[in-house]
Amino acid sequence: MPVCRSVFPLVFLSFLVNFISAARAEDTKESGPPADLFEPPRVASIRLEVSEKSIEALRENPKIYVRATLKEGERTFPNIGLRLKGSVGSFQPLEAKPGLTIKMNQFVAEARFHGLRKFLLNNAAQDPSYLSEYLGNGLFAAALVPAARVGFARVHLNDRDLGLYVLVEGISRDFLSRHFLDPGGNLYEGPGEVSDELDTDSRGGQSDRSDLRALHQAAQDPDPKERLSRLEKVLDLDRFLSFLAVELMTWHWDGYAIGVNNYRIYDDPSSGRMTFLPHGSDQLFQNSHAELLPEIRGLVARAVLNTDEGRRRYRERIQILLDQAFTLKNIRRRADAALAAIQPVLKEIGEEAAKEHQETARNFFAQIAERLDDVREQVKKEFPPPPAPPAPLEFNEQGIAKLSGWQKRISLPGSLELDQPADQGLGGKPALHIAAGEGEGGAASWRARVSLTTGRYRFCGQVRTEGVVRSEEEGRPGGAGLRISGHHPARKVTGSQGWKRFEFEFKVPMDDAEEDSQDNAEVELVCELNAARGQVWFDLESLQLERL
Repeated sequence: MPVCRSVFPLVFLSFLVNFISAARAEDTKESGPPADLFEPPRVASIRLEVSEKSIEALRENPKIYVRATLKEGERTFPNIGLRLKGSVGSFQPLEAKPGLTIKMNQFVAEARFHGLRKFLLNNAAQDPSYLSEYLGNGLFAAALVPAARVGFARVHLNDRDLGLYVLVEGISRDFLSRHFLDPGGNLYEGPGEVSDELDTDSRGGQSDRSDLRALHQAAQDPDPKERLSRLEKVLDLDRFLSFLAVELMTWHWDGYAIGVNNYRIYDDPSSGRMTFLPHGSDQLFQNSHAELLPEIRGLVARAVLNTDEGRRRYRERIQILLDQAFTLKNIRRRADAALAAIQPVLKEIGEEAAKEHQETARNFFAQIAERLDDVREQVKKEFPPPPAPPAPLEFNEQGIAKLSGWQKRISLPGSLELDQPADQGLGGKPALHIAAGEGEGGAASWRARVSLTTGRYRFCGQVRTEGVVRSEEEGRPGGAGLRISGHHPARKVTGSQGWKRFEFEFKVPMDDAEEDSQDNAEVELVCELNAARGQVWFDLESLQLERL
């Protein structure tokens, strides 16, 4: 019997419980929120009062928590934590319709809202249907992948009616307690790759990232069978197959497999294995005819799907989900329940808003139907075999290899621009360009993957900067520079400087303990800017790898 069938028929029962029926009622103890906030769907009435001093603090730094008061009906919660949230496309200032993060226990340890320590108020700037996260997270839950519960809220900020929001449960200790035997493990947050210094809410000690390093090393094993065997020791592979299937069936292009952006990883100490969790699922079903095996950017996803066994189990998982959870009837039923709660509130806001939403919701549901039809057609066909592993990079007689195939990557969302101008390189040659605007700044890079044999290497090229101000928010060196994924130079370039050579040395394999176990490894080269503001150019023709 295939491994994935040993657990997955239970998905139908889970679907009945988590996706069609109302969630099991819970009390208001700290272990989890009561079901009435989420199931059956309703629109909570939330009033937020923020002092002028706190508003000025948020204008200066929108990502810091300030004190606020939350009111719901007759209940008042003083001294909660409030900050703005969102990235390019969803971030809006206080004067508009800001996305908000509410941390009830930021200043008062025992404070809870319906049992929640933390929740998000998403402004739905990229989801006018208000349904994407509600339906998407429900589908992840139906596939037995732990997913935040989703509801709705009408929000007032001081004397302003901000309108309808999507209310999303925070991935807090309460959430982890409901899904894992031990909630005290490391929780990692995208964006970024498992080889990067991911942000962490680590109860096991922020300095100990050995679990993440073990996952990265297992995913890089060149032997497909050995790779899956190693991954199963550190990764809940059965859940990961479900995670991948739902991401790609719903076309979560901004998630892990495709975007290496919105996702979480939890390392459960009780099992010693890691679980990928969905996040930021507000832009689903936007490509009805997307391939079920597109270009995969996520390292762990690529490590699994680039094996015969991984593809077989992935295809089988999709078929099971289509049969048991991804049915139009079930999705329609859940959508109708949400619309019954949303529409009366939108009509109070304005008849025109309600009519526009009805049309938007119809179009969104049509996209879902079209996507499901396309997935059913694709899964009928045999998937192609995994691509052959890339050949090791070729070096000339001087031990130098030129580089190409650069791809954009945003690691810390903000005001960022990436392009390839043709007139900023040495002598008018093309360059890779990254600019971080005033305000949020951010971190972004140009990346290229290469396969290298065992040895020592130097990644180098000409770099030019203008007005680069280091960002102090990240636990990594700020500024501009060259590196490889998972490793950082001691210093990067800041300020303004003319063209100057930048070098970064490394070895393959990275870990001395594995030096005799791998003949070659895939390495991701990174041309990066991590800054509050400023811009950098990397001379494209000067970028090269030297074998030492």
